Amino acid sequence: MTTKEEVLEHIQDIGIHRYIKELLADHDYGELSPDDVSRNPWLYDPALTDEERMFWKLKGDCHLCRISVRYHKDDCCFSSTQLMYEQMNRHDQGIEYINKYIDALVGTKIKHV
Repeated sequence: MTTKEEVLEHIQDIGIHRYIKELLADHDYGELSPDDVSRNPWLYDPALTDEERMFWKLKGDCHLCRISVRYHKDDCCFSSTQLMYEQMNRHDQGIEYINKYIDALVGTKIKHV
């Protein structure tokens, strides 16, 4: 584990922008697409049993909004629109986390573009 001084020295050596690129390169962006989750919502709900998953898969309906997985209700948490909003929110939180981390180390924030 690196210390704060080592991180500061590393930032001074390579620059703050390159350091942020290194932080972002370490992140695995192998996330599921909202469409994949939306088409198979029963696979991603831990509250369902295997039998319930099979039932809803054969039926082709979402187990929450009770509509075909192609046409979720807009407010269904498994609709691709809701999943995309949540995904964007998480990316924004990641940028905020990096900003707080850099601010704590260096005392400057990176401006949003």
